Amino acid sequence: MNRPVSIILFILLSYGFSSHGLAQLNTENKKNYKTAVKSFDNEEYKKALSVFLDIEKSGENFAELKYHIGICYINMRFERNKAIPYLDAAIKSKEFEVPADVY
Repeated sequence: MNRPVSIILFILLSYGFSSHGLAQLNTENKKNYKTAVKSFDNEEYKKALSVFLDIEKSGENFAELKYHIGICYINMRFERNKAIPYLDAAIKSKEFEVPADVY
């Protein structure tokens, strides 16, 4: 695992996640979100991103989702520029405390 990803994961585990967005998901999206987070935690960013984007396409729009999408893009060599709007949205949200490393 490379150092920036290790730091980000450490901070995420230290701060924890808000359940605000997750609590509002329907049953299928909640199940898919939890599966995607497991893939994310296992550094399977492409797999996780696909699921996160499907959830976003279904109309979901919460900071944790934006954050996860952004971090997935950061970890994909030729997709890093796509992370900016997602991380920007997560940072501007008041429902989720984004780790300081993202700034």
